[in-house]
Amino acid sequence: MKKYAILSVILSLFFVGSASASTFSNYTINNVPYEEWNNSEFDRVALDVTIPSNNGQTDYIQSLAVMNLETANEGRGISYLYLWKDEGAAGFQGMGIDKRVGKGKWDSESATWSWTDMGLTVPSAGLRIFITVETERTINSRYTVKLVIPKIDDVNKDGVFQIGDKGLFLASGNTTDKEINNTDYQLIKSTTSDSKAPKAVITNIPENYQINSNDSYLISGLARDEGFSGMMGVSINISKTGESGSWQSTSTDSTIFGRWTYSWTPSSIGTYTVKVKATDFNGNESISTPITFEVVNGSKVSTTESTFTVDNLTAKADGKIYINTEVSVKDSNGNPLSGKAIEVSYLRNDGFIARDVRTTDDNGVLVWGIPTITSGTVVLNAIIDGKAMTQTYNLSFTD
Repeated sequence: MKKYAILSVILSLFFVGSASASTFSNYTINNVPYEEWNNSEFDRVALDVTIPSNNGQTDYIQSLAVMNLETANEGRGISYLYLWKDEGAAGFQGMGIDKRVGKGKWDSESATWSWTDMGLTVPSAGLRIFITVETERTINSRYTVKLVIPKIDDVNKDGVFQIGDKGLFLASGNTTDKEINNTDYQLIKSTTSDSKAPKAVITNIPENYQINSNDSYLISGLARDEGFSGMMGVSINISKTGESGSWQSTSTDSTIFGRWTYSWTPSSIGTYTVKVKATDFNGNESISTPITFEVVNGSKVSTTESTFTVDNLTAKADGKIYINTEVSVKDSNGNPLSGKAIEVSYLRNDGFIARDVRTTDDNGVLVWGIPTITSGTVVLNAIIDGKAMTQTYNLSFTD
């Protein structure tokens, strides 16, 4: 069976609620402590909740609408709210690690942010989600945040989410009998000095991954400035166990270093660590969590024998999957290679980057579904085991 992934987890599936739907309160709220946020900050967690399964069975989040119990809203300290699914190490890491589901739609009349038609899987162990705040560049007052998932309020009593409804809509029809809210609040305020470090992450080397010796590997990642000084650069440090390594500059196709790459050819086998450092023009810097990997003598990927295809170039931007891309990884003899890291990404015409990394199945194949709820043109590309495929595809999504 081919391994199947979803580049963006805004997967729109429609499920009929179960007749045995129930009311329950066994949500796990992980309180987010008091923090102070300033202008132009992102990935600031305001709600951390684990959604329970349907009595041990898989469930699906169809829609979600949240409110703020305090003074901030969109245009009053908040630019956007984003919904995330926990991936990687437990807890929130944000950009490039956890899975960003999408941006909330603000409705001033009901004072809610909503995410609709998701079909987001809640496995038997439950699903941990996060809602984060991105603050405005210009803030004229002090605002406070205490997010809440309200008790379900289905205004039309039809079991289908419409703007103005509130709460969590699950495919099972299960509901919660209480509000799910953070205990502490967060403060948004303006500052004229930038002391926030930018952020950079490596996206295409999984922990404990194996890279072939004497074979070039294109390391890639994402970066973003926090505050308002602007990104000066991203550097990378690769060191073998027992050595310290040195910082080297990465390459980018953007002055803001939204995407960066570094081509590296290891000369000897062994255990290595890699980390990146992001620096802004004010001298603020941050270093990513090191990733450990192995350099081995293994089968090398052939970009000539490997393939990267799509089955459609146009689709509706309604959250459903109309376009699939398939990557088949092979060596120079045409043999399939399993367990190889594949990074598929697209760049939207407004500068947004979506990126996901998975590994190939036993047949060396991985298939992605590519849904979106945003119209426009995107450029799709792939990096297979550190090698950029020459094929790129222009995809068009329409309302």
